[in-house]
Amino acid sequence: MWKCWLLIGLCILAKTSGAQSWGSIPYPPGTGNDGALAFSIAEKFYYGGGKSGKELYEYYPRERTWTKKFDLPGVMTNRLNGIGFSIGMKGYVGLGLDTVLGSCDRKKDLWEYDAVLDSWSRKADFPDVTIEGNGVFVLNGKAYIGGGDFVNPSFYQYDPASDKWTKKEDIPAAPRGFPAMFSIGSYGYWMGGETLDSSFNDFYRYDPSTNAWTALPVFPGLGRAKGVAFAIKGKGYLMLGEHKHDQYFYQVFSYDTSMRTWSQIEFFPSQIRTGAVATVIGDTAYIGTGTGIGDTGELRDWWSFTPPKASAMGTESESSNISFYPQPAQRELHLRGLRSYCEYKIRIFDQLGRAHGYTEVMTELGVDPMLDISRLTPGVYMVMISNGTELIKRSVVKE
Repeated sequence: MWKCWLLIGLCILAKTSGAQSWGSIPYPPGTGNDGALAFSIAEKFYYGGGKSGKELYEYYPRERTWTKKFDLPGVMTNRLNGIGFSIGMKGYVGLGLDTVLGSCDRKKDLWEYDAVLDSWSRKADFPDVTIEGNGVFVLNGKAYIGGGDFVNPSFYQYDPASDKWTKKEDIPAAPRGFPAMFSIGSYGYWMGGETLDSSFNDFYRYDPSTNAWTALPVFPGLGRAKGVAFAIKGKGYLMLGEHKHDQYFYQVFSYDTSMRTWSQIEFFPSQIRTGAVATVIGDTAYIGTGTGIGDTGELRDWWSFTPPKASAMGTESESSNISFYPQPAQRELHLRGLRSYCEYKIRIFDQLGRAHGYTEVMTELGVDPMLDISRLTPGVYMVMISNGTELIKRSVVKE
């Protein structure tokens, strides 16, 4: 009988199929990285900074090539946990830390990048106290920045046309760093973040026309920070990140502005991580680097994510004939009803959304795959199964 289940471990296969929305892209030059920044201009995106240094690289998706560009300015060693964004045909980077010889030089500078000339020009400094971990979104040709100070929830607008910063209404939440921020339509969105000992799941919408925040229903999962967030075709997306500095996440969530609801639609196809970076070109997001769990350290891999009309994990189904036995189970959990000669992805989560295992299986005729759950503690778990066209969720009980 076929058996394959890796519990608490990583068994991530860099495989894609026509139904999937993920694609791997070539590694950039250099080493693994964490706390980097990225922005996109036209058909290319730019990535740099972070722990690995101050280099800047351009990626061209059409040719799948990386090209070294002029280094990030204003730092001696690196630009860790800074911000990156683009407005029009210009990119912008700034803030964060320069970890010079083990010390931390906190940065307030902002720089504009001209991709045609491969050159930088200095812009007006950020006008307040700053620390690593600010969030940023762009609306109507202006950038909105905040959430990077553990003691001051200040929020600012930057207008590149006038090169001026304007103080806006403070974020109406406890001060914290490393929030998730994105914009859709006429609004900006701000979620989560962390302090030294707490992670948050509160969620707010900002209206620049009234300079006002509105509290929205909280994110349904554990509070998280250092994830990546972006918007594509009127929907927000959130993935990866950490909870209280020691729990990392696989899940990909989508936010529907009309329903004001979050839905889990996907899983990240590689190692779970925190401190990754993301940017968007058209209908595709590019996500990469970050720090992996355990001893994996800083990571180099990059992935493209293009949300399909239906989830890449498939249309969620509760009517499938897939079932588990026995229920409750002690050591072995068998899956009944899977189609033969079909590839499935299987993940298991506890009630707090923490991942406890992952595997990919190719089913055989007349064989019910078996999951070894002997190392799970007693309780209720959620098992999610996908074959690329259908996403099935089932609760199981471990005795």
